[in-house]
Amino acid sequence: ILASYTVSDVVTLLLIYVYYMIRSGKLIPSRKDFLNLPEEFYLNPGDLISLDIRNHEEASLASEQLMMFAKGHGFDNRTSFHASLALQELADNIIEHGFTNTQSPDNMIDFRAVYKKDKLVISIRDNCPKYDVTAKIAEVNAEGSDPGRSIGIHIISKTASNIKYLNTLEMNNIIFELNNTVFGQEC
Repeated sequence: ILASYTVSDVVTLLLIYVYYMIRSGKLIPSRKDFLNLPEEFYLNPGDLISLDIRNHEEASLASEQLMMFAKGHGFDNRTSFHASLALQELADNIIEHGFTNTQSPDNMIDFRAVYKKDKLVISIRDNCPKYDVTAKIAEVNAEGSDPGRSIGIHIISKTASNIKYLNTLEMNNIIFELNNTVFGQEC
């Protein structure tokens, strides 16, 4: 009986191996073959940028790279500029107001931009105290608010679509999408 458990596990593993070998047409299947994910799940090379931001200079460089990335994927100059400006404003606000000790090596902003299906999805994650950007956007867009305050938040709310905020594992996550727009209106 004990030997049958071991034999059945070995036979199952061999059958899985043979199945994937036949399906992939390779003698040694890759890790990708074992994941069995659809092709649209994967990104094309060049459709992702990922950077760590720790100070204002790196925020400026990331902002410039985002503008070039957006232009390189067919976004118009205005949308590319507003995406860049949104990143710059968010990163500068995080550095200025969120980093408790600006010299600490623990301060971190993880920035990623992904181009997928004619959309640019931007993710900004930081390890600062909890700050819900979507609540601030609602406050800034409320009637009677001073239009001269929080210009960066105002630009983000007009440029981005589908803005989400998550606080997981004590990290702020801001995710927003950009379409090829002219300051808040579809082209």
